[in-house]
Amino acid sequence: MSSSVKKFLVLIIPFLFVSCGKKEDTKTIKLESRTLFEIADSLSSKALYDSSNQILIPSLDHLLSDSSYSLYVDALNKIADNFYDLGIQDSVLKYSELAIKFSNENLDTINLGISKTYYNLSLVNLDKRKFNEASEFCNKSLEIRKALLKNKSPLIGDNYNLLGNIEFYQHHPHKALEFYKSALKLRKNRGFYDKSVALTYMNLGNIYNDLYDFEKSISYFDTASFIQKKISVENTTLLAIISLNKASSYDKIGELDSAIISSKNALRILKKNFGEKHPYIGLVFNNLAILYGSYGDYTKAIEYIRKSIEIKENLGAEYNTQLIENYAALGEAYKETGEYDKSIIEFEKALSILRSSGDIDWEITSDIKKLLSISYLNAGKIKKALKVGLEAVNELRNSKEFDKFREIKSKIYLSEIFTKLNQYDKSIKNSIVCINYLENTKHLDWLIYSYNNLAAAYFLKGDFNAVIGIYKKVENTFSNENNSQKLDLEKINGIRGANGLFSNILNLTGQSYYNLYQRTAEEKYLSNITPVYNLLMELFATNYSKVAFESSKFNESEEFHKFFQSGIEAEFNLFKLHPNKESFENVLKLSEFNKSLTVLENLSVKSAFSMVNVPPDKLNEIKTIRRKINSYLRKLESGNSQALSEKDKQFFNSQIINANLEYEKIKSDLENEYPVLKSIIELNLDIKVDRIRNNLLDSNQTAIEYYLTKNNLYAFIISHNAFDIIRTKIPSDINIKIERLNYAIKNMNKYKFIHSSKEIYDLVFQKIDKKINTKRILIITDGVLGFIPFEALLYNSPNEHTIYKDLPYLIKKYSIGYAFSFNILEKSKSGIEKITNYLGIAPFSKY
Repeated sequence: MSSSVKKFLVLIIPFLFVSCGKKEDTKTIKLESRTLFEIADSLSSKALYDSSNQILIPSLDHLLSDSSYSLYVDALNKIADNFYDLGIQDSVLKYSELAIKFSNENLDTINLGISKTYYNLSLVNLDKRKFNEASEFCNKSLEIRKALLKNKSPLIGDNYNLLGNIEFYQHHPHKALEFYKSALKLRKNRGFYDKSVALTYMNLGNIYNDLYDFEKSISYFDTASFIQKKISVENTTLLAIISLNKASSYDKIGELDSAIISSKNALRILKKNFGEKHPYIGLVFNNLAILYGSYGDYTKAIEYIRKSIEIKENLGAEYNTQLIENYAALGEAYKETGEYDKSIIEFEKALSILRSSGDIDWEITSDIKKLLSISYLNAGKIKKALKVGLEAVNELRNSKEFDKFREIKSKIYLSEIFTKLNQYDKSIKNSIVCINYLENTKHLDWLIYSYNNLAAAYFLKGDFNAVIGIYKKVENTFSNENNSQKLDLEKINGIRGANGLFSNILNLTGQSYYNLYQRTAEEKYLSNITPVYNLLMELFATNYSKVAFESSKFNESEEFHKFFQSGIEAEFNLFKLHPNKESFENVLKLSEFNKSLTVLENLSVKSAFSMVNVPPDKLNEIKTIRRKINSYLRKLESGNSQALSEKDKQFFNSQIINANLEYEKIKSDLENEYPVLKSIIELNLDIKVDRIRNNLLDSNQTAIEYYLTKNNLYAFIISHNAFDIIRTKIPSDINIKIERLNYAIKNMNKYKFIHSSKEIYDLVFQKIDKKINTKRILIITDGVLGFIPFEALLYNSPNEHTIYKDLPYLIKKYSIGYAFSFNILEKSKSGIEKITNYLGIAPFSKY
């Protein structure tokens, strides 16, 4: 994506660089002029730059009439300084050019006044990123100062500081570092507690931030802040600038709370100095939006983007570029929250400003239209999505610097749109073009996205062998370097979004094998299903508990439920062909996995830790680590990563690895201390019939675990001498039938109770009853079945005149116990002596 509209979840950049050029000393100055200059300087130090100029500009004629030519140049330089601080660069140039012209005509060609003028011109050119001109003017100023001043002069240090800034902005941190060190040594000759010293410490902080030495970076920012607080009031603008640059370092190391505090402190100062509507305030609002976006707190991010927009809408056309960025960022934020109609509105606003700006930037237009097409697609406006998506691709060709990769990214989204329109051949052709390009690049995130689109199109077209072929290609792409027969799951999980995309490919592959079995009746297709769904569970399990720490919801969990239901159906058919222990365990494992997923959906990892009394300091430690990991992952998202240097990407990836290791160590320690925790926060991949028999069942006990899908009810039956699976077609109104039963119980309606109880028994237990030869049963319910009072089910049809106590209740036939899942029951039993609090889940009645 173009830097102008890159997603707002990107790194914070340094807010400002201030180069402090001390005012030239003038020995021959009249008392009234000295007083006038002192008043002007005092006003400038309080950020009252307009007031300072209102004193200086009228004095110019007076200085000329007194032939105070050097003072006249000094006054011109001071006026230029004030206009620079006000951000009015044209006026800086005007007064600087006047100073040069007057100095050449009336003063020596080498004088301190003209050196200051050159210094100011260097500042302006640096702001315009004209580095050669900035360096030329700064070196001219430096030569004059070296000729007229002692080598230890702080003014020479000012030039070194500015040369450091010039190198910094050209991304030459080591060269900048040497200049800043020289500047600091000379500027300290003014005394340690001096604004110029504080500025150089701040600049050094930014250099060490660039060099990834964040401890040192923050230390230098703290020193700069300490100095500035000693020499000025608490609300000086420089303190705000230091705070903003410090926020950048905090953001880089994932300390988002500290970054937000630092940014808000800067915001408070800038509002006091510049008012509520200054462009600086808008920039800080942008930074806060970025930080909250890194948290995943899009509500707050949206709030701050809107505040930024409110300021810039009243500042004129020169801020149109920033407004476009803000509206695009707002559109993306709404897209993240699933508010696609709002997202569309904001993207359209960005495009409207672009169209009205005259000279259209086609790259930016294309990027926004690509995002807009995705929002249209998700909003169900597919034809509109196609129209805008095609425009996004075609308009790139109007760009002066055509970017093939940007075109490919737009085409990837087109594949999704073609598939939604049932234009599968177009989608396939388009995806193949994208894959052919991406296979020779490092963009694995976009490559797996294209493979996913291609697999989906082939699947819907009915070409199941092609889907399986794609899966094998993806396997090769993500094979383990040390073992080509295994997938590198860490590599997949290290790419934002790749886990969900690859999981979708796995599910399509599993369904393809099953469809081929149904089409051909060849058993070989069924036997290939088991490793696919085993891998799908493993892939999901390695990522779920990490992503679900703060929130109980995981974006792809609903899709995964569907995936596992497809897997259960396929594995069940394999069990019917080969009713052995291994095939039984494969079906049960998918059921248990899905039940564990249901627990995690309703209980965040954070809540689970709290439930077993994990100390608050440990909770905060884990929370900080998880936020770091998530913020780094967001920085590395496809849309953002294009704005990052390779060094940044390497750093963030290494930080993710380190933070994950730290997280796993803390979690492992806690699981050892609280054994039940593992059963709650981890998805179980290991189900064995013999272990269930030996650890969970008495010799005279049978376990029945239910698993409910949209159309079928699976019942897994395990005793010490048998196991079986029964599948029953379940009516769509099963929940209504259960409600009727509970209503009849509540209202003592015997006729309705007898009818409902026997009806539900026939649906959920009659076939199972024939398989039980023990006196005790353990029932593990699922979904709406949890509302059934199994004890009250009637296993025979009684006479309607039979009194309640003589009815054939199931409790008269069996001693009944309940559990939520084998996984939780087993882990709970193994850690029972260490558990102080527990989660009890049992069936209950709404009534």
